[in-house]
This record gives sequence, structure tokens and C-alpha cells, in this order.
Amino acid sequence: MNLIWTDQVELPSTRPKALAPRTDDLRREQRSRPLLFVTGKPKAKRTTKRQKRHTPGTAAFRFTALVPPDSNSERISGASPDGGNPVAPDVDHGYYEQVSEGARMLGIDGNLAFESSVTDAVDTLSASFDPYGDVRTSVPDVYSHEPNRDTIDPPDSLSYTSPVQRSFPDLTTLLVTDSASSLLLQGVQFHSTAHQAGAILEMYDREFCVLPLTMDVQHNPFRVRSDSCEASSYLLHAVLAISAQHLAKKHCITQLLGEAQNHQALAVHHFRKALDHTPASRLLDTLLILVNFEATQTASSAWIVHLSGARRLLEVMGTAQACHSSPKARAQIAMLVWWDVTLACISRRQMSLPISYIEILRDYDGVDGWTFFALNGCPIELVFHMARLAKLASIYEQVIDLEHTTFQDGAVASIVDTVRFWNNPEDPTLEEIEVNSSNVASRRHRYHCIEAWRNGILLYCYRVFHRPADAAHVRVITHLAHLVLDHIRCIPRTEIVQKQVLLPLFLAAAEAEDETTRDFARTYCAYWSKTARYHMFATVSMLLEQIWADWDASTRSEYWWGLKIQPARTSTGSLAPEYLLG
Repeated sequence: MNLIWTDQVELPSTRPKALAPRTDDLRREQRSRPLLFVTGKPKAKRTTKRQKRHTPGTAAFRFTALVPPDSNSERISGASPDGGNPVAPDVDHGYYEQVSEGARMLGIDGNLAFESSVTDAVDTLSASFDPYGDVRTSVPDVYSHEPNRDTIDPPDSLSYTSPVQRSFPDLTTLLVTDSASSLLLQGVQFHSTAHQAGAILEMYDREFCVLPLTMDVQHNPFRVRSDSCEASSYLLHAVLAISAQHLAKKHCITQLLGEAQNHQALAVHHFRKALDHTPASRLLDTLLILVNFEATQTASSAWIVHLSGARRLLEVMGTAQACHSSPKARAQIAMLVWWDVTLACISRRQMSLPISYIEILRDYDGVDGWTFFALNGCPIELVFHMARLAKLASIYEQVIDLEHTTFQDGAVASIVDTVRFWNNPEDPTLEEIEVNSSNVASRRHRYHCIEAWRNGILLYCYRVFHRPADAAHVRVITHLAHLVLDHIRCIPRTEIVQKQVLLPLFLAAAEAEDETTRDFARTYCAYWSKTARYHMFATVSMLLEQIWADWDASTRSEYWWGLKIQPARTSTGSLAPEYLLG
């Protein structure tokens, strides 16, 4: 979300009148307009002029106004061409008449918001606060950092068509399940906000909470109970935010992007207030969804803030209690550890969370209703080696330029040997295939996914710890890169497991010298950017194009992806953006 939290955030002194309706007018309008769900076709567009109403689109522009004119943030809608103050879009008012009822299901209405209006929420959010409480001792305010948004999308990435250029799909069809549609269309009275948003919560439970994973599991770290949403306004708004974001991208409904931003702001606001009186164990659900929401917006951000906040919450719970409390909590910690490991590897820094978490989680992997592979596509044994390599890479980056200090690579060599001879558990024997043929295909896909990670880790070792690389190492690097890409090609893109090998693909494609291989990487990123709707795929496409632009066979011993992604040499309190590619 494009918000900057500082000691004092001032809104622009002047705004276009169309974008700044008076608060009292809004409240009067909301009180006089009951929530209705109407069947049938939308009314025909009015031919006469009418006064513009406060719409979801204009609400989004109020939030956009908080971004400084010189921000590097990516603005999906509502920004002027020169990056200055937001301007009113050229929107068909009749179109808003068609979408208002369906879009209101996502919450921008006086009957649905917890505050008296979204305007009040924006005014409240302009005050300074720290959503992670006393984490301020080492890390500045979360969301105080404005990340460098990625601005280059893959060739076939989503582009949002202006609503006046296309017909709008029926939101009742998009947002309401068959079981709930009859109740909603009858205009029933809802007893709570969570009840009113029940159709969206069902869609989140059925689809959106599974998207980040390799497969759905018994203890899905992103799944939430409906009664929890009813009891926690911050959790409800977080779920509505990411649901609106996915719907906006899935169906190219630009207006829902504003809804997503508004709900995210309300989620952060209520989350901050809940820190004062809510047990830390009840806040993990919202924290994971907020991180997940940001991953749909950008891959480059100050993720260290989220991780430091998570560590503080886990310390409040107690490390032992946090890891032994429940299977759901352990699955959530596993997701936090995974994000931390992948960030640390790419940034060549130590993990923010204790590596002891991985050692504890080892005892529960596979017997707890979840596995690291089911969550992220990489077995926990390889995750542990990645965590160790990230720490060693941090040390290597510190001593590589020192004249009288050398890096002892014995630990790296030991990890390389272990990973090389590690047995892939999904590699079936011929006897096993003869006995059981029911899941041969899916097991083969899992095998190729794990092999892509295993060879990707070896490729990481040879590239990061051997600089400049001699001729022998360059040959090994080329061979490993081809192995990784070959395993990825063996997984049909109709299988969700192929989505989980983005980081190995990046490491391997960065070594590609022919256009055929590069086109495969481009196609992969474009397809999964559209299908999974996470920005990390577009980011990898952007980074690879930058790497390939300066690629030369004569400089392969020295030229590598680390020249485009600088190591995190600063302290853990730094707000330097990092790339989340896993």
C-alpha cells in the first residue's frame, strides 16, 4: 500500500473538488442509502448529467493523496502522468451505477466499515503509530518505509482496462457463491459485518488462502475461522483487502484495487490498537495476511520490518510456547521462517528469526497436518541448508574485500556434499511404481520440483562463494543451471507445484545465454504472474532482463546476478528494500 507513516502526515492543502466531498455530506448520504442487492440487469446509462457521487474510486484517491509527489511508488490508478497529485479519472458515471452494489459488498459503505466512514479512518491513520509496538527500539515504524515498487512487468502481465472501454462482469456472479446468493439477493438483514461479508470469506477460504501454497493442508497458515473474523476487525479487514486485490486482478476490475487499499489501511489501524490488549498468539493470523497482501503489491520492500515485528510477537509468546502451542501456529511460524530464509539468501545476510525455529519445526514436519514442501515446495532439510548458507554468505560478503582475511570454505563444501548426495524422497523405485500407480504423475512432479531446488542450492553455492569463478566452476555453473531449468520444464504449468520454483528459476535463468532458454523464463514469469497474481513473478522478469542486458560470455567468471542485487551489509534495523522471491 502506498502510504508513508511519519511523525506527521499532512494531506495536500488543495484537492480537486470532485475528489474531496465533505465528510458530513458523505455521512448523510450513507445514512440515507440502505444496503440493497438487486436482481436483474443494471439500469441503462443516464443520458443526462448528474452530480458525481463519492465512489470507491474516489475513496482510493484519498489514500493515494498521502503519497508524496516525488514517490517512486507504482500507482496502478489515480495518479497524474507526471507523478503529482492524484487527478480524477475519466470514469463513466453510469458504470459506477452498475458496480456500486457489488463493490459495496467489499466494504466501502457506512453500513460495513467499522468507522463512521472511510474518511474518518483516513484522518485517523494520518497520525503516527507503530503497529508492532515496542519493536521501535530497533526498527522504525512498520509501513513507514515506502518501498521501491517494481515498474516493469513481464510481456503478458496483467494490464487493467479502463471501465469505459469494456463491459463490466456481474459482480454477483464473481463475489457470491451459489449457496449465499439467494440470501443476498433477497436483501436479508445481517447481524454482523462478518456475516454480511460471508460470501467473500467463503471465497477466501476456498481459493485465496490456498494460492500461496503448493497444496492445501489441514492446518493452512492463511486460513481463518469466520468467528475469528467476527471477533477481530483487523483480521476481517485484512481478509477483505487481499480478497479484493485478487478479485481485481483476476477479473481486471480496477475499482476493487481502491477497495483493497482501504481495507488494508483499516486492518493496519485496528491491528495497531489490538496490540495493546490482545494476546500475541491471536495476532499471527493478521500478520501473515498483511505480509501476503504486500506480496501481491511488490516483491521489493522493507520485509525486515514485518519479520522483526513477527519475532517480537513470538518472543512475547515465548519461543518454546510459540513453537509448541498448536499445529496452526507452527505452520504460521514455518511460513515466516520460509520468507526469512529466501530473503536472507538473496540478500546474503543472516536470518532475522532464530535458526533454532527450523530445528524445532523439524520434529513436526510431516506429522502435524502440514509440511514445508506442502507450504512452499521445498523440503525442510533443504530449507535448513539454505539458512546456513545465508549466514555463510553474510560472512563471505564481509571478508571478501579484506586484504588480510580469507574465507574458510570448509562449511560450504560440507553443505555442498550433503546436498549433492541427499536422497529425494519423491524419487520412486520401479517396485513402488509397480505396486502403486495411482499417484505416479503427481509424485513425478514433486520429484522435479525438489530437484529444481536441490540443484538450485548447489548453483547458489558455486555462484556466491566462488568469485571470480575459474573455468572449471563456470562449467559447473552452466551445467547446474541447465539441470534446474530442465526439471522445471518437466512440470506442466497446469500443476500448481511449478509455481513454487521461482527462486531456482531466477538463479538458473540468470546464467542463460541463448534466447530459447530466456524465452522459457519469460513465459514462466508471465504465466504465473497472471495466474498466481503475486508481484514476485513480474519482479523476476524485470531482474532477468536487466541481467541479460549486460550479459557477456567473456565476463562470465565475474558477472553474476549479485551485481544487480546488492547484499544487505547494514544492521537488522535497516529499511533497505529486499527482494522476496519465494
